[in-house]
Amino acid sequence: MADGGGIIWTIYLLRDADDLTIGYVGQTRKDPMHRLRSHMAHIKWSKGRLTSLAKARWFSALRDKGVLPRLTVLERCGTATEANGAEKRWIRWARKGLRLRLVNSTVGGQGVYPFDFGARISQGWKKPEAKARKAAASRMQMQRQWANPEFKEAMRAKLRAAWQRPERIEKNKAAWRDPAKRETRVAKQKQTTSTPAYRAKQRARSAAWAATPENRAKVSDQVRARWADPEYRARVTASLREAGEARRTFPTRAAWKKAYRANRKAQGLPRA
Repeated sequence: MADGGGIIWTIYLLRDADDLTIGYVGQTRKDPMHRLRSHMAHIKWSKGRLTSLAKARWFSALRDKGVLPRLTVLERCGTATEANGAEKRWIRWARKGLRLRLVNSTVGGQGVYPFDFGARISQGWKKPEAKARKAAASRMQMQRQWANPEFKEAMRAKLRAAWQRPERIEKNKAAWRDPAKRETRVAKQKQTTSTPAYRAKQRARSAAWAATPENRAKVSDQVRARWADPEYRARVTASLREAGEARRTFPTRAAWKKAYRANRKAQGLPRA
């Protein structure tokens, strides 16, 4: 009885269409012709040494000649165990009985994929050049996506919605109320913003943004709109008056800053 509700394993061999030389023996749970097309489609991927380099070269040579390998079904099996045993038997027959140099990377019997398939992928991605290629591809993809105004607006709306969630706001406030977390955040912010590279980057970004006439006009419109609001104007005036009184009360800036921070701490506000 076949496994998986009637799945049949097929053992097949591939020959060179010109001289009929046997080059590969494999197994598949799909249609054998589908597996053949998969072999031809993944030649470049195989050259990355995820599978046999000899197999990749053999398929590349056939493709360069403009021919497909000739597929012959050797045996059909009902279970994976039978298929693994049959594959090993046919590979041994071709290598030892017919003295052929197959391009198989193993002796067979490891299933549909090589037994160390996942390990080889992990090992390949740990290489510095592979990480660099992946990072470059990710950057290019993000640049293309952010160049799309619709994607940019959708992401900004998503971020605004995330930051406006009540649980997110409460979590942020709780983090600032905790002295240990507040000190950690402040230290991290100071460490980030105190570097010359960060300040230069921010200045360059601000200068580039302000150099655009549309942005300057936008800021001017925002300032005019704010000052047109009586409540905003009264709040700013009161804040300036309070700051002036505080400056007169505390003769030195250090004393004023100390009292100001103590007041914010008593109110549970983040340190300014």
